[in-house]
This record gives sequence, structure tokens and C-alpha cells, in this order.
Amino acid sequence: KDLAQALDNVSAFRLVGLTEAYDLFRDRFCAGAGLQPQQQDLKSNRADYYRLFDLSDPGIRAALLPLVEFDLDLYQFTVRSFWSF
Repeated sequence: KDLAQALDNVSAFRLVGLTEAYDLFRDRFCAGAGLQPQQQDLKSNRADYYRLFDLSDPGIRAALLPLVEFDLDLYQFTVRSFWSF
């Protein structure tokens, strides 16, 4: 139910950004709003100095999948809807 609501919410936007395409998102957003894009440092929400898990470990990824499964579905929907790389 929450995923369906999230998909519906995302569909209400004209553009949704992705971290890995930040510059392109910024340029598209600013163009749509009639603004000049400004350079900004990209900030990560991930600590560089502390890692609880090794996310490259297939066992860890499999164990964490149920916790992020719907987030991944929402991410894939966003990529398909707004970003055709």
C-alpha cells in the first residue's frame, strides 16, 4: 500500500532528481523554471569514515534486500519515468 502511494506521489511531479545525475537534474530543473544553474558541491548522506556492513558482500545484500525492496522499486520507477539514459 505504501509503495503504491509513493508511486502515485512521484507521478505528480514533472521532474525527480537522482544523485548520480545531479548536474543533469539541476540543469533541467533550472531550465524549466527559467533560472541559471549554479554550481554546487554534491553532498552525500553516507558517512565515508564508518561502514557498518560491506555492501559488496552478496550475503549482506541478500539479508538487507527485504528492508530496501520497496525503495528499489520506487527508484526503478523514478528512473523509468524521468530518466531514460
